[in-house]
Amino acid sequence: MIQNHNTDHRVCWLKHRLLGALLALGAVLALNGSLLGADERQQTLGWDPYFTLTGYGDVAYRNTQFFEDRHNTAVGAWDARLEFWLPPFRTNFAWGPYVRFAGFVASQNPDWENHLSGAPGVGGQVYPFSIAAFDGTLLNRIFRPLRLFAEYNRVDYRGMENQWRPDEQQKIGAEYWREFNVNNIGTWWWAEIWSGFWWQSSNDVDPHYDDWVFANVWRAGARIPNAGLLSAFSPYIVVESTLSEKNTDFWENKLLAGGGLRFTPPLSRLPEMMGWLNRFVIYAEYVHDVAYYRQSPMSAVPVHDIRVGINFSIGDWYH
Repeated sequence: MIQNHNTDHRVCWLKHRLLGALLALGAVLALNGSLLGADERQQTLGWDPYFTLTGYGDVAYRNTQFFEDRHNTAVGAWDARLEFWLPPFRTNFAWGPYVRFAGFVASQNPDWENHLSGAPGVGGQVYPFSIAAFDGTLLNRIFRPLRLFAEYNRVDYRGMENQWRPDEQQKIGAEYWREFNVNNIGTWWWAEIWSGFWWQSSNDVDPHYDDWVFANVWRAGARIPNAGLLSAFSPYIVVESTLSEKNTDFWENKLLAGGGLRFTPPLSRLPEMMGWLNRFVIYAEYVHDVAYYRQSPMSAVPVHDIRVGINFSIGDWYH
């Protein structure tokens, strides 16, 4: 009983500290000079075009995670690649090997919230429509972000009780990261697209999971352009979909939809210490299950989630 009380107290403390930090950071950014600028800074990290660093991060409070009511967890997630580009090098044709560092950490204990999914990983990638011959073409404008990859990851789950879980994973597939006007407050609309189709050899319990997955996340919103601080705030809609060949895994076969509010200041107005960011978002959103494509979950599985957090990227993670 005392242990449960201490756990509830810790979760409550983490939740309030996280929400307080988000509000404080938002206030600092709002007061950090004028928000009248409408530009989006784009910056490649590394020694371009020979090797680059690109990455993505999210720190957020999650209400249920579609796992349990009042799950109330703080979750940090990151995925980064140190990329090496082979001749004729990235600006003429982007292909080559990379090293991957990725993982999750949370204030609650589920193994899938607390593990390193790239500890590290190694792989090879190619952007087939980055070849110089496609420059200026419709194919290049639409499909340049398309990335084909094959990778091997070491996996490490936190805690001695999880040492039995698979410690490696192979993946092969394709993904597409694209954003429009996210931190450009001079435009009335913005959108983000992520789509992925891949095969993976394992999950958190089965070293021979051998599953094909097709997943998508779409967000789009509107703002009042060129209106100072007001332009940095925008309502939006979100649609998430995951489809797997595993008929019994309901958590991999569902459609979610919802909406939220986000704060996206111009990148040039961020503090100087954050100058390496190519994308920055503070958000609050609500998502609800719309449909399960295959087997329905148990009645105890929550039907919604509330998320409040910070999301950012560096390098050419989003295109």
